[in-house]
Amino acid sequence: MKVKRADILPGVSVPYIEMKSPLLPEARTPAFAPGTKRFPKGEQLVAKGLRLPCSIVLDQDVSVPMRDGIKLVANIYRPEGDVQQLPVVMSFTPYGKMGGYWHLGRFPFNGGIPLDSLSGLQSFEAPDPAYWCDHGYCVVYVCARGTDHSEGDHNFQGSSSANDAYDAIEWIAAQSWCNGSVGMAGNSQLAMIQWAAAAVRPPHLKAIAPWEGLSNHYHENICSGGIPFPSFHADVIDHSYGNGMIEDVCAALKERPFYDEYWADKAPDIENINIPAYVVASYTNQLHCKGTFAAYRKLDPALSWLRIHNTMEWPDFYTPAYVEDMRRFFDRYLKGNKNDWEKTARVRMAVLDLGGKDVVDRPEDTFPPKGATLRSFYLDGRARKLVNDPVACSSEVSYQSDDRKGKVEFEVKFTKDTEISGYPALRLWVHSDDADDMDIYVVVEKVRRRKPLFRSIMPPPFKPLVALIGFLHRKGIFKYGFSIFNGPNGRLRVSRRELDGVNSKENLPVYKFNSEQKLARGQVVPVDISILPTSMKWSAGDTLRLSVMGYERRGQWFPAVDYPESINVGKHVIHTGGEFNSVLTLPIVER
Repeated sequence: MKVKRADILPGVSVPYIEMKSPLLPEARTPAFAPGTKRFPKGEQLVAKGLRLPCSIVLDQDVSVPMRDGIKLVANIYRPEGDVQQLPVVMSFTPYGKMGGYWHLGRFPFNGGIPLDSLSGLQSFEAPDPAYWCDHGYCVVYVCARGTDHSEGDHNFQGSSSANDAYDAIEWIAAQSWCNGSVGMAGNSQLAMIQWAAAAVRPPHLKAIAPWEGLSNHYHENICSGGIPFPSFHADVIDHSYGNGMIEDVCAALKERPFYDEYWADKAPDIENINIPAYVVASYTNQLHCKGTFAAYRKLDPALSWLRIHNTMEWPDFYTPAYVEDMRRFFDRYLKGNKNDWEKTARVRMAVLDLGGKDVVDRPEDTFPPKGATLRSFYLDGRARKLVNDPVACSSEVSYQSDDRKGKVEFEVKFTKDTEISGYPALRLWVHSDDADDMDIYVVVEKVRRRKPLFRSIMPPPFKPLVALIGFLHRKGIFKYGFSIFNGPNGRLRVSRRELDGVNSKENLPVYKFNSEQKLARGQVVPVDISILPTSMKWSAGDTLRLSVMGYERRGQWFPAVDYPESINVGKHVIHTGGEFNSVLTLPIVER
């Protein structure tokens, strides 16, 4: 495999490796074949798939010029008929515009999506042209630089990708079939590029609909909590296909372990976005939760709407009611229809009730909702409890950090129904006698009759299989990618605990991650651990359990990937009470 170095920014050189050919059978990429195809109304393109509701014209492998002379390839889907100028929904994708290694058929039960709800024209995590063409839109899939049959080398997000998306949008807006209004839609990486593109303000980008996409690659994925976690991105690189090279972000992490200008380039300036945004998030997706909420907090509240669902991103993205909802949004801002979209609740949120029935689409003005009040629950190491008042007597409690079963639990039983909605956070006082650094993982769980409750966020349709997944999860042999949600979690490498004093807010610690402060043996230090945002209900008699441990829980990631490599050695000691008031802060909704 070929390897090279190249400047991704002026003076910032990073490694690149050769991508796999897009013509490999596993890539499922059609050969480069510019031309026009027609798909007649009523045609069924895939077995058991949706029959086309209208006739569609496909302009395939169209060249889209970039400012540096590189040409990207695109597929353009238009409703058949008289040539007219229509608004465009664009997806900028690294997964291929047709076919692709990543597709819903790779996953059990088609990723939770009924076969007859999609036409087969859709690219992975992108809108289905069958629906949008039938409702008076063109759909354009642009393949990211270096992927599919696009020229050049592939960069992962950052200013280079933002500039390419800008150029693609402006090229689309100038075409005879476009009315000059372009919107962007898509999930995961297709959402991430929307943040970047909108932040550089292409004149003809009128609205975006990012469905669950992280907004700071370093802080939220590859080094979340300051703990290097290259496994997920290594899987992304291994299944990327094109004729050029791909930026080796995992190798770059080894060379550039701290947050610097290279990583900052992959964090778009969300505050610069000045167009309407329909943002979709969930509490349960370990990959996208933190970044989607972080981006939403930076948007202009007068131009943004947030919906928080309770399922999994793929089924939600293709749920007919929410596809219609997205169309209302684009009808307003790409077609100019006066459809009262502005009256849509600024926030529609789910409240998870593990073991019960969730609340869905509850209208709110903000997230956290009004009425959410921060309450402190102090850790009592002697009783292993969470208590309302500071603990007078100091104590120590420890766990074996290099044992996957090693952990410490603190509990509080609620005497009345309790809703926690917002941003939990944990301050711990810790030390180690055995090492100069510590990786700490925490999770907040709902416990009923001594059993922690969980949710499979990509549930199979048969209840016996859900029960089997739960059994395998409890036995620690859960391996396949039905991601398990136990409750909101957090992590931190203690040597990287220094906070960003400018951007940190109450219950929202932000870390600098630009240096490390190793521990002296036995040195007691405070650490503030960010916990993922959530909304969960505990019924009267339910217990909230805080677990502190040296390893991440199994089943948290989808697809299943290797866990972060541990640096932990020996015991981690937690100090509680007295001068060491370790405390869990929870946003409690009083209504």
